Amino acid sequence: MGGQGGVLRGVVFFEALADQIGQYDKFVEEGQPKLFNPQIEISDIYTILLSVVVLVALKSMFLSFADYRLFPSMKRSIKKKLFENLFYTMFYVISSVFGLLIISREKWDLNPFTNSDVSMVKALFDPAPPPMSNLFKAYYATQTGYYVGLLVTLFMDSRRSDYNQYLMHHGITLSLMAISFSFGIVRIGLVILILHDICDVFLHAAKTIHYCRVESGSMVFFVLFSAAFVLLRLVIFPRVVVCVGAEVLRYVLEKPGLNNWVAYFDYYLPMWACSVALLIGLYLINCFWMSLISRLIYRELTGSGKVAKDGDIRSDSEDED
Repeated sequence: MGGQGGVLRGVVFFEALADQIGQYDKFVEEGQPKLFNPQIEISDIYTILLSVVVLVALKSMFLSFADYRLFPSMKRSIKKKLFENLFYTMFYVISSVFGLLIISREKWDLNPFTNSDVSMVKALFDPAPPPMSNLFKAYYATQTGYYVGLLVTLFMDSRRSDYNQYLMHHGITLSLMAISFSFGIVRIGLVILILHDICDVFLHAAKTIHYCRVESGSMVFFVLFSAAFVLLRLVIFPRVVVCVGAEVLRYVLEKPGLNNWVAYFDYYLPMWACSVALLIGLYLINCFWMSLISRLIYRELTGSGKVAKDGDIRSDSEDED
């Protein structure tokens, strides 16, 4: 019977998938949940594609500044890194501001420091899917386009010692965004993007200032980056992972009437399991980067001056030649 139940659930999953894309309506019975986010429109796909084109073009434009006669005493490779990190700094500042603006307008109370799993689960999962304003959808589509563009243009960036981890990070982030947008758990995606984007503001600002040879300013932003990384990615982010991976199961068992997502959890099980695995992978990458940051802090405290010499805060080494 267990095997038959699994087969039936698989059939229901693909029937719901077919229904969502407008096919095989005759197979869907009244009352079965719609797995996919009903708020997704074809215009969102166009926004994602437009974002890819615009952001790739902007990044290429910034990198082309390295060929101009700006900073004539600076090597071209250093100028490329300067404008590359300037582009990233500007993007993450804008994305962080818009992300915080959206979350401030949302009618939900999220407190990651609370000991109550009730408020966390309700904030992230209820209602399901939550209503999305036009600004929220534009933000999500633009961020998706940005990460698609990052994967497309990764070869344009300066070579990093943590290239593989960087590639995995972008792939995991893009996968999480696609899943959360498609299945309507966008509040989780919004929180995760904000937690990571704010850290990257300080990271790329520190690198940009370093390549301008303002070492004191670079060190200030390095300290801010380190503090933000610990708080946002190693304290608050794991709290979100625990909520998604464990605390929501309590609702599934004890309060199945919360909403359709909880009531039909067995239908969403493949998506949930995949999301939890990706979140854990993202957290492990953050732990790896924290080990590099700790190593750099140790070198600075012991006087070797690794940050000041290389200007590399997270990848531990970038060639300047």
